[in-house]
Amino acid sequence: MTRGQWVKQQLLRSITVVMLIAGSGIAAAAPPSFLNMFTRRTVEADPNVEYVLSEENGPWLILAACFGGEQGREQASDLVMELRQDYNLPAYIHQENYDYTRPLMGSGPQPVKMRHLNGRKYDSYAVLVGEFDSLQNPSLEKTLDLIKHAQPKSLDFSKTGKTSQRFAAFRQLQAKLFSKGEENRQKGPMAMAFVSKNPLLPDEFFNAPVVDAFVRSMNEDVEHSLLDNPGKFTVVVRSFGGNATTDFGNGAGASKLVPNPNRLNKGAEQAHKMVVALRAKGVEAYEFHDRYRSIVTVGEFDRLGEEVPGGEFRYAPEILQTMQRYSAGKSIQQASHGTQLAANHIAGIPFDLNPHPIAVPRSSKRSLYAGALGFGG
Repeated sequence: MTRGQWVKQQLLRSITVVMLIAGSGIAAAAPPSFLNMFTRRTVEADPNVEYVLSEENGPWLILAACFGGEQGREQASDLVMELRQDYNLPAYIHQENYDYTRPLMGSGPQPVKMRHLNGRKYDSYAVLVGEFDSLQNPSLEKTLDLIKHAQPKSLDFSKTGKTSQRFAAFRQLQAKLFSKGEENRQKGPMAMAFVSKNPLLPDEFFNAPVVDAFVRSMNEDVEHSLLDNPGKFTVVVRSFGGNATTDFGNGAGASKLVPNPNRLNKGAEQAHKMVVALRAKGVEAYEFHDRYRSIVTVGEFDRLGEEVPGGEFRYAPEILQTMQRYSAGKSIQQASHGTQLAANHIAGIPFDLNPHPIAVPRSSKRSLYAGALGFGG
């Protein structure tokens, strides 16, 4: 069985399931969420364990509260334990260090050395609740609402006498002044909670193509898989889309794009053909396949570029050179009817007209949040 035939077989299986569900009129079940992965999941709450945030605790979390000062860590730890014990929420503590005593250099032709008005150092302790695989996770909004309305005893500083929670007094005063409706009166000391990225994950993690268990399986046996690229960034030099429009009537399902197995199969074979040809020329080429397309990339880059004076972003020279070299129309030639773009191709297959860089996709360290669809591996 060829690589293209295997991809086609896997996609046919998934498309058949989707079509059966659509035809039967049964709504497809929502993807599993981490907080409801099992019927009754009990979050660990060991008083002897400090639950420190790690990169494995999900790419998306809810920032519930922040604490500062000497008592900040203790109060943050108390809140983490209470959220775990009383609310069954996987809460974690994360420490950040801030130093505003160092001088700053201004911008302009004659930069001036400046300093912060209130120069000081301090540690801040954030309490974050996870573990969410994507912003579309069905439990995210429910958990956020629960946190905003929670009334944890560890944050009731009217009884404890003092708190290290940031802006706690301001929020309490604001609640008294502006709580006109029943909804506002019920909100607690974490009413300003919001969704945040995991601060321990690099930015390129959030820009990379989604890799779940199914997509990983599609790329496992590929000799030069993009998942094995050691760099942080690469340049897409050719994309093969596999979508086709289908019409199920005039309802909500009309004119939707669904994967076309034949186009996906052909695209996978052409992508592989290009990679083999590029590799034969000594080019660091890779291929990647998912439910909707196959792509060919070139390069293993550790940096994307930098911001230059004036706020403009400039790609790294090596990335810019790769984009220009593998453009389908990188040069102009004279023809009998005038000038035209010179075709740039390999193995008889043209490159994209506008190659572009992307972050190299990675499989997560914890398969539970390997992709937006929530598949475990």
